[in-house]
Amino acid sequence: MLRSKILPSSYTFSSLIKACGLASEVKFGEVVHGHVWRHGLESHVFVQTALVDFYSTVGRIIESKKVFDEMPERDIFAWATMVTSLARIGDMSSARRLFDMMPEKNTAAWNTLIYGYSKLRDLESAEFLFSQMHERDIISWTTMVNCYAQNKKFGEALVVFNQMIKTGICPDEVTMATVISACAHLGALDLGKEIHLYVMQNGFDLDVYIGSSLIDMYAKCGSLDRSLLVFFKLQEKNLFCWNSVIEGLAAHGYAKEALEMFRKMGREKIKPNGVTFISVLNACAHAGLVEEGLALRKKAPERGIAKPNQ
Repeated sequence: MLRSKILPSSYTFSSLIKACGLASEVKFGEVVHGHVWRHGLESHVFVQTALVDFYSTVGRIIESKKVFDEMPERDIFAWATMVTSLARIGDMSSARRLFDMMPEKNTAAWNTLIYGYSKLRDLESAEFLFSQMHERDIISWTTMVNCYAQNKKFGEALVVFNQMIKTGICPDEVTMATVISACAHLGALDLGKEIHLYVMQNGFDLDVYIGSSLIDMYAKCGSLDRSLLVFFKLQEKNLFCWNSVIEGLAAHGYAKEALEMFRKMGREKIKPNGVTFISVLNACAHAGLVEEGLALRKKAPERGIAKPNQ
């Protein structure tokens, strides 16, 4: 483009800088930054905002702050991007100070702070900000549901989910997987069934995220038949699905079935982890399957897993 003597626009630079951040191309990003100056776009808000995001994405927060501080004009997106950059590295005190300085606050900035506090398990700060929001989108609600779940406040997570539904916000797969997991931790089978019904009635695909959560929830709540039903209906299964079913079978006394499921994993080229081996070994121990258990202990190192201590 430059060799053809076609002048790049602000949109060209913004897109190129974003690509550098996504690809972690630090050196090339710095070269592009130099071209921004040479083409007189050092004051362009969209380009500068892209640079703020680029430098923070590649871990250069000092340069990110420098670009932001030198911006002659900042729009709401520039402010929100800098808040996000600070929250990304866990500097929530600086992120909060900058957030409080924002002339106008958009939903993205609110969500960023709530998410940042959630990652640090600072439930009180996340709750306060959430309560102050005038407009909440699906990200706001889902972040708060996750925040409660991460802090083992599963009942509160379900309360927020119900409030979300009442306000007319449609949850997504991430929200549903989180609330199903909350039911599993609470042992709330009836509520879990209701949420499963909601999933089916509202057009959610039985993908690996919702499916694995349902398998685990039913297994933990003592409904092994439903857990297996979801498992066999699921087109794509991750390791968590297999572990949940094996653990469920083992917990309900179906040691031989747990072993067979473990062998089926091998036939389908699914690599087990330590959780898998512990579940199967527990099943063998409770059923008195000594030889099978010893054979599994020998196989663990062959699969790159430290030999369990049972």
